[in-house]
Amino acid sequence: MVRKGLRTQGDRRDLRVNSRERPARADRVTLFGFIAGLGMSLGVIVALLAEIQDEYEFSTTSLGLLTGISFVTAFFSYLAFAPIADRGKETQLMVGASVVLIASLVAMAFATELWQWVAARALLGLAQGAIGGAARRVALSWDQDNQGRALADLVSFGALGFVVGPPIGALLATINLSVPFLVPAALLLVNTPRLARIQPGPMARRTDERAMWQLLRRPRLRVGVILGASNNLANGVIGAVYALFMDDLGADLALIGVGFLALVIPIVLLTPVAGRLADRMDPMRIAFAALLIEIPIMVMWGWSSSPAVFLAIGAIHAVTFAFLEAPAQTAVAKASPPDQVAEGQALIEVNG
Repeated sequence: MVRKGLRTQGDRRDLRVNSRERPARADRVTLFGFIAGLGMSLGVIVALLAEIQDEYEFSTTSLGLLTGISFVTAFFSYLAFAPIADRGKETQLMVGASVVLIASLVAMAFATELWQWVAARALLGLAQGAIGGAARRVALSWDQDNQGRALADLVSFGALGFVVGPPIGALLATINLSVPFLVPAALLLVNTPRLARIQPGPMARRTDERAMWQLLRRPRLRVGVILGASNNLANGVIGAVYALFMDDLGADLALIGVGFLALVIPIVLLTPVAGRLADRMDPMRIAFAALLIEIPIMVMWGWSSSPAVFLAIGAIHAVTFAFLEAPAQTAVAKASPPDQVAEGQALIEVNG
């Protein structure tokens, strides 16, 4: 019998576990807030592309350069920084990327010439690539037995930030076109010191010089990369032209913002479901089924003749995105060696 007021060994062990969980919860809030801030920044930019083109009289070719440069720099950023994340430098990478992202947003706020916009967007792609592998590695380190849930939470919070970006951007753009870029920059600035205190969970670190591409020799990882990359390719195309197509169809800035809501809300709500399902089932089967549905939907985008049809197709497509994105990422995570999980995730991005 244990006397009242004394703690047993088991009680002391529970207290030690709880003391570790409390900062972990704070770390999760910080990480998810950071990912939401990145999503908000991207949402603001995508929603205001048509306004930027009209305000500064950019040609379609110039707008294509402005949009595409971030994909190019993100490509090289994923390749360069994912191996560093796998060496245990996840937190440092995210802090550095946050500073670069803030600089990018401030540069956009004051850009007036095409080269200034292109340079700012290039910085954004650089930050996005550094964040991707590092953030996923940290999330996976915290929940290694539920990789689908860990990755789905990141996707969901990124989408939540993205869905908030367009309406906030549209509202703030009525004041001045610079303001929508300064607000997410300020929020990220507040979060950066907390980001520096994040402690990843225990996970094997890379110590050798294996080439990232050697991961593609693993059949299941290769299939997961293809599934994830196909989804990124489709959504990269849609994200680049969504606001412009809506504008061409006669939608005003407010309706474009509503369109982004229809596009992203299903992702926010359904991605956690898909992630938890991927922990209980074969994630590749889930992703492949979603891909089969997504293919005809991509064709339907070209048939849109009104903003209402565009909104409806976007909402349907968002459902397939939710059940393709997180399961594909989970399939790659499960097939990756523990000391190369960030590189496995990077392969999805650079191939899509």
